Amino acid sequence: MTLTREHLEIQLRKSLEKKQTAVEASRLTRKRKKEKEIKSFIKGTEKFLEEPFLIVGAILYEGEGTKDGSCTFSNSDYRLVEAFLGFLEKYFELDRQRSMGYRVYVHETREKDLGRIINFWSLKLEVPKKLIKTTWKRNKIVSRRDNEDYVGQMAITVHGVSYLTSKLRVLSDIIMRKYCGVV
Repeated sequence: MTLTREHLEIQLRKSLEKKQTAVEASRLTRKRKKEKEIKSFIKGTEKFLEEPFLIVGAILYEGEGTKDGSCTFSNSDYRLVEAFLGFLEKYFELDRQRSMGYRVYVHETREKDLGRIINFWSLKLEVPKKLIKTTWKRNKIVSRRDNEDYVGQMAITVHGVSYLTSKLRVLSDIIMRKYCGVV
C-alpha cells in the first residue's frame, strides 16, 4: 500500500506533535523535580538558618561563587576557600577529595614558584597535590613583582550534587532578605 502525499504529511505532523508533547512533558517533569528537591533542601536547612557558619558560607558563595552552571568558588585567600569548603562539608555532607575539583590559576611569570604554590594549597586545604590542576594566566605583565606571598588563585568546583547552584542561590536569597531587606 502506498500512502499519498497528504497522508505522509499528516503522519509527519502527528509525529512532530507527539515529539513536542514529549519534550514539554520532560521539561515540566524536570522542573517539578528541581522545585521538589530545592524545597526539601530548604526544609532541611531551616534549623541552621541562625548559625553564623551557614550565613558565612552563603555570603561567600554570593560574593565569589558562580551563579549558573556548575558550582565553582574562587579566591586567592586560602582562609575564604577553606571556609567555603567547610561550609560544603558541613551543610551538604560533601567530601573534599571525592566531591570537588581543584584548579590553581598562576601567572606564567611564576612558573618557577609552581611547586611552592601547589604545596601551599595542598597543605592549607588538606588535599593531595595530585588533585590540584594548574592553569596559567597569560596576562601581559611589564615586570614581575617580587611578592613572596603570591600563591595564585584557587578555584574549587563541586561535582555530584544535583541543583547545587540553585540551592545555594535560594539559600543566599533567604539570608540576604533577612539581613539586608532586599533581594
